[in-house]
Order: sequence, then structure tokens, then C-alpha cells
Amino acid sequence: IKLDDIAKHSNLSPIYFHNLFTVATGKTPHQFLTEYRIENAKKMLWNTECILSDIATNCGYSSQQHFSTIFKKETGLTPNEYRKMFQQKYSY
Repeated sequence: IKLDDIAKHSNLSPIYFHNLFTVATGKTPHQFLTEYRIENAKKMLWNTECILSDIATNCGYSSQQHFSTIFKKETGLTPNEYRKMFQQKYSY
């Protein structure tokens, strides 16, 4: 998803849309989208046995490697580490 595409859809210039969005949410459109994607990925890691490439695709990432890099940057853990930690924490 590109800022230009969102702005065009909103009939606003990219800079104006970016500024309005940031004021309204306290986050840039990119930050907001990244957080949204990572939260969806976390839910999939908790609730499914989907392979990482499927989770990456379903969350809007073009590659598993890019997804894993962003996930680790945002959470401090790789997707596999996150899944294992969650399973250990909530398994009896």
C-alpha cells in the first residue's frame, strides 16, 4: 500500500493526507499500517498453525524474510520465537 494511492483515493495530496492522518492518529500512515499488520500476525501466530510465508502474505508482506525482519524490529522476537513463547506461556 502506497501513500500516493491512499491519498488519491481520499482525493487529497499525499503530503496533506500524511499530515492529517498523523495529527488524527498520532502515527504516520506507515507506522499505523505496520502496527496493524504486526497485530494481525500475532493473532495468526497465536491462533493458527499457518506457516510463516502464509502469515506474511495474509498480513500484506511480499516475502517471509521481509515480514520476519519487520516483526523482529517491532517485537524484539522472530515470528517463530514469538509463537514458541506464546505456546509455552499458555500451554498446560
